Amino acid sequence: FDSAGDLGAARLLRSRSGHTAAPRVVAYYGEGARVLLSAGGSDRALRMFNITRDQQCVEFSQGKGLARRAQRQHAPEEHLKLPKVVALASCPVREREWATIVTAHEGSAEAHTWSFANKALAGPVLSLFSPVVAGVVTDDSPAALAAAAAGRPRPAPITSVALSACGNFCFAGARDGTVAKFNMQSGALRATLAGAHSAAVTGLASDSTNSVLVSAGLDGVLCFHNADTLAVTHRLVPDGALPITHLCFHRDNGLVAVATDDGCLRVYDATQPDHRLARRFDGPTGAVTALSFTADGRWLISAAAAGTVCVWDMAAGRLIDWFSTKRPVTSLAVSPTGDFLVTTHAGRRGLYLWANRTFFTSVILRPPPPLPCLLDLPGRAGPVLDEGVEHDPLAQDDD
Repeated sequence: FDSAGDLGAARLLRSRSGHTAAPRVVAYYGEGARVLLSAGGSDRALRMFNITRDQQCVEFSQGKGLARRAQRQHAPEEHLKLPKVVALASCPVREREWATIVTAHEGSAEAHTWSFANKALAGPVLSLFSPVVAGVVTDDSPAALAAAAAGRPRPAPITSVALSACGNFCFAGARDGTVAKFNMQSGALRATLAGAHSAAVTGLASDSTNSVLVSAGLDGVLCFHNADTLAVTHRLVPDGALPITHLCFHRDNGLVAVATDDGCLRVYDATQPDHRLARRFDGPTGAVTALSFTADGRWLISAAAAGTVCVWDMAAGRLIDWFSTKRPVTSLAVSPTGDFLVTTHAGRRGLYLWANRTFFTSVILRPPPPLPCLLDLPGRAGPVLDEGVEHDPLAQDDD
């Protein structure tokens, strides 16, 4: 109570806060297992969480005076922030020299870069102008307005982003199938390829040598590009040409995993000239909502819309464990050390950490049960229901 302007008035020293809406995107940052990035909720916030030191948790700044402008305009602060995040990528290389985080936003043809060192938006804005007209896109971003003023076609919204292993380049995929390459330091457009896909790009990943780029789209095509020129060197069409909804790439062993609309998982070997199919897993519970390799490439972890999380062993080529939750998983990530799995769930504002038992003790792997074990999600202390399950008073329905 030592405010300079009003003696005896209180001034804010410290505060703790989290998401005010359920996040949809989560990822680990760096080589450790302590720092998490999450975004994608209606609060339009990008947040960093440290799982061991709560005082280091922070929301990334989206510009000075945001709260003051919201007060002047008599509008909620969330309305002045960037749109919801739909895709996120990071590469912690030389993070004090340039931006190391990039995000794509709902309905926007601009990808925004973030400085992890400053915990704020960085300078370069990556703007994608589509050379192909793909319908009317509602977008009031500066890139869209500039294109309209110049009589050019409206830019298509960016739906997927990825960073190169060196952190110097960002790859972006658009709703109309365009793939582009940007310089992270200047934001300059280095290369673009229109018509790489005939539908929205749902996944992008580059290899450890910055020579190969992999893209997947709702047209059911998996493309391998020259990472320098973006020229397509190989195309794969999974059986049935079903839309590919998710893609993940393990840089160390060159395995590319994709999930199609029917819930089937296919793993391709990008190190072989023909990019042959290495594994196929038929998901037991429908459409896949999230997909990730473990750091050692031994396991592939998938989540389905029914709320199930499956662990697939790459060497054995089979399902080794699975469980389910009452809330569907919207995103998941495995720690670089392999000891934890983090998930986000529909209608839940928290990030949920799951411990890998094989990392801490010896586990004898047996055939998984015919039905997954139902695990309840922990929540804040509240009134006890008849079933003996604690109710989360802050839980909200899905957007």
